[in-house]
Parts: sequence; C-alpha cells; structure tokens
Amino acid sequence: MLLYIEFDFMNLFGVVFDMDGVIVDTNPYHKISLKQFCEKYGYHFSDEELIKRIYGRTNNEWITNLFGKLSKERLLELGEEKEAMFRAIYKDAIAPVAGLELFLEKLSNQKIPCAIGTSAPRSNVDFVLNNTGLRNYFPVILDQSHVAHGKPNPEIYLKTAQALAWHQLKLLCLKIPFRG
Repeated sequence: MLLYIEFDFMNLFGVVFDMDGVIVDTNPYHKISLKQFCEKYGYHFSDEELIKRIYGRTNNEWITNLFGKLSKERLLELGEEKEAMFRAIYKDAIAPVAGLELFLEKLSNQKIPCAIGTSAPRSNVDFVLNNTGLRNYFPVILDQSHVAHGKPNPEIYLKTAQALAWHQLKLLCLKIPFRG
C-alpha cells in the first residue's frame, strides 16, 4: 500500500489520521486474527461478513454483537485476547505505509499538527507507534476508550478535532473506506 497525497497545505489547520489502513497496513493481519478468534469461539465469517459486522467498530461493539451482553471484565478480557493475537501475528511485519513518513515530515515542516483518531484499543496504538518510530508526530491520540460509538459514526474524528480545538471545516481526515 502506498500513500500518495497532493494537497494545498495553506489553509489546513490539522490532520486526523485513522490508524489501521492509513498509518500501518494492518487489515490483512486483523482479518487473520479476527478469523482465528471467532473460530476459537465457534463463529465462522466470510471476508464480507467481517467488513460488515466487525471492521471499524470498537471491540466493545463487535464483541457484544457477537456474544451478547457480557460483564465489563469479560468484555475487556475478550478484546485483549483478540488484540494479543493480532499483535503476535503482526509483530514481524509492522511498518508504516509507504510514503507516510515523507507526508508527516511535510506536515511537520509546515507546522500542521497531526492527531490519531482510531477505533483501535490503546494497546494497539502504543504497539504501532512504539514499533514504527512515529509517536512524535502525534501529540494527540484518541482511541476506542474515548468514544461510545465506533465508525461509521464520526464521533472519534469530531472528538479528536476538538482535542486540538480545530474547526472541523479546516481539518483533513485520512481513513480507509471500509466503514463510513
């Protein structure tokens, strides 16, 4: 996956990045870990069903949709189990999307602040940023713990913009097209 963007930076106040699929190409690895996790518990989904039922949602949302009402502790436990599977699968392949570092440098040189707004859990955000060396580009990071609703609801992007007091009309948001 290659990130290529031509953009007039002159009137831009900030950029909010989704993480999965924009900063790192994690989707193939999430698909593998999701299928392994679901199969462990007796669920089998096609790729299309994964996109429709799981991608873009917070762990709390899709796990509740799959298992029904659970205690908060069990919900967190299942979410962390799935994400640990993902990190184990992805650890040897982790790398920023091609072209991203150059884009971040251009934004930094123009003094345009960047933020991450993602449905991913903080453990995955830290895993990605610690292993790619990109943490310093993102002074503001909001993850699934900051929102009640996952995508396609825009809550994560609106809250991320608000965290840096940006006016949403002058904000560029980069995300993948799977869910809203």
